Amino acid sequence: MKKILSTLALILLLLPLANAQCPEKGNTVVLKAPAVSRASSGELIGVATDFVITVAPGNGHVYVETWPLAEVDMQASARLAAQVAGKVLGVDMSKYDVFIQVKSDAPIIGGPSAGGTMTVGIIAALEGWKIRKDVMMTGMINPDGSIGPVGGILEKASAVHSVGAKLFLIPEGQRIQTVQKTEQKQIGPIVQITSKSEKVDVVEYARERWGLEVKEIRDIYEAVYYFTGKKIEKPSVPAGLKVDTSFLKDDALKDYDETLDYYNQVENKLKNSDVSYTTYSYLKNALDEAKSKLDESKKN
Repeated sequence: MKKILSTLALILLLLPLANAQCPEKGNTVVLKAPAVSRASSGELIGVATDFVITVAPGNGHVYVETWPLAEVDMQASARLAAQVAGKVLGVDMSKYDVFIQVKSDAPIIGGPSAGGTMTVGIIAALEGWKIRKDVMMTGMINPDGSIGPVGGILEKASAVHSVGAKLFLIPEGQRIQTVQKTEQKQIGPIVQITSKSEKVDVVEYARERWGLEVKEIRDIYEAVYYFTGKKIEKPSVPAGLKVDTSFLKDDALKDYDETLDYYNQVENKLKNSDVSYTTYSYLKNALDEAKSKLDESKKN
């Protein structure tokens, strides 16, 4: 009797794993996406991540298998990718199962920055479309289908080049990246270390260094086009639609005044501080840039 119970328990434990096996039916696409890993020296480096995505008739499940490890947000990002893919195509995803296999050289794989890539893969698998092997992208997927900002753009561009891709898609507004450069200068027995911000145009940098084309994209519709050559019709906006935002004016002005007051407080503290010239100059430049953006926001 104990032997029978033990056998039944083992079958029950293995049943969910059997159901989660990648099916023979359905379509599979293979994509690569760039990620960022930290080397033993502490330096951030770009690495390529492989995605094998299969969509088959099922019950609305999303299965994710990663190697070596995945952050908690990977599963959430995969589920959102499936939801957006269904919404874009007008497909009921409760009738399909999605299987996503992820393999990377990074010790831990994060989810959000690959959200756009997973969405493209699911859409292509649903439609049976082929994927261009020379295209890669980074960007989180938002519920409305827009592509959200991510970090490590420059490192990811390096990863894209390392696997021979020719086109790198990045979120709109992230063409210009700000990097910190540290310089050391020997002054007698003292080593002076300074840090300054420098803006880098990713499009120009990647083209000049690797011959890599970098394009900003706004939404999943543009991403799908660059990966597959297929155009998905966007939902049309009703003609003459007007959005009244006047009710936000008072709150916006209040936020502006509070932010301006906070800026003045920080500026006064900086002026009265005993920081070095280098630190003062660096912080003052950052404050001036913030003030410029603050003034611009009020005009708009």
